[in-house]
Amino acid sequence: MSVLGRIMLVIAGLVVVALFTALVAPYFIDWTGFRQDFERRASLILGKKVEVHGAVSARIIPFPSVTMEDVTIGQDDDGKPLVTAARFAMDMEIAPFLSGEARIFEMRIIRPKVHIALQKDGTLDWAKTGNPSIPAKTVVLENVRVSDGEVTFEDHQTGRTRKLTGLDFTASAKSLMGPWHFEGKGQLDGVAGKFNINTGVRDAKGELRVASHLTPDALPVTADLEGTLKLVNLKLRYDGTFNAAYGAKKPGDPAPVRIKGGFELASDRVRLPQYQFEMGNPSDPYTITGEATLDTGLNPQFLLTAEGQQVDMNAIGASGEGAKRSRSEQVMPAAERLQAFLALLSDIPIPPVPGKATLKLPSFRRIPRSAT
Repeated sequence: MSVLGRIMLVIAGLVVVALFTALVAPYFIDWTGFRQDFERRASLILGKKVEVHGAVSARIIPFPSVTMEDVTIGQDDDGKPLVTAARFAMDMEIAPFLSGEARIFEMRIIRPKVHIALQKDGTLDWAKTGNPSIPAKTVVLENVRVSDGEVTFEDHQTGRTRKLTGLDFTASAKSLMGPWHFEGKGQLDGVAGKFNINTGVRDAKGELRVASHLTPDALPVTADLEGTLKLVNLKLRYDGTFNAAYGAKKPGDPAPVRIKGGFELASDRVRLPQYQFEMGNPSDPYTITGEATLDTGLNPQFLLTAEGQQVDMNAIGASGEGAKRSRSEQVMPAAERLQAFLALLSDIPIPPVPGKATLKLPSFRRIPRSAT
């Protein structure tokens, strides 16, 4: 046998031994030591204490896979875990790992529960605890599936608690720095809906561009938000612009009501510094402009201003210049416009806080025939 043949035989033998070891090794692994090593490394990476209270299992063939039961992450001021999960499992590709990249082609998280507290000074407890050192650029998540998740938001400023339940979604990320993609459904305080979220890459300032598409199940509403997510003085902020549509009978139909403008979202405040509200035919809509603020912090209050444009009486009804337009060009009569606006307002819950609303709707004018 040639020297090359002997070398190939040795290599083949080593491969067989390696595969055999991979198959039988899990039966002889000290799982207590494995569990402790995982908890130590995960705690360093996340900056919060990680504990595995349930069973741990792993395999190497046909691909590295780890499953853990009853996992907890971090603690709040009362000693309660910040995150719990009934089961955490992930499957990894070997080839990228050998070159220094962790490519997780599937991750499953069952019944995770997240607890977030807003302190009396307006800061988030998550931002105050731990210093994560995640190797963000070397981890790729191809498919993350979260089932039956729950997020509890406890506001110590007002004593109120809000819950996001029934979370079922998929996620993916080219790196932990982004971009990320989320798609799924859930219920906010019992109001069910679907969401689709895409992010950019977190920049050097720690800011992240986020585009969100939201569709509640019970209302004919769609909302698109795009802006920057950032942490300011340990307070989470999401500022940008939005577009929303109301009243479409089915997907693809034109919405009789549209609204757009700017938004500022914080953990204790929602503000629309300006908005433009349109009803009726897009070629000749009735327009309302204004601003709105809902503050749920230490001094809860709301503010709403709405001012409507003047309505051309000549374009209303079956007489006048409006009668010469085709049916598709007919504008919505003022009474119907006002009725549509009031119907929309009835779907918006009244904030249980003191405040002020100023409405100037609508004003009417008759344009001389010579001016039309």
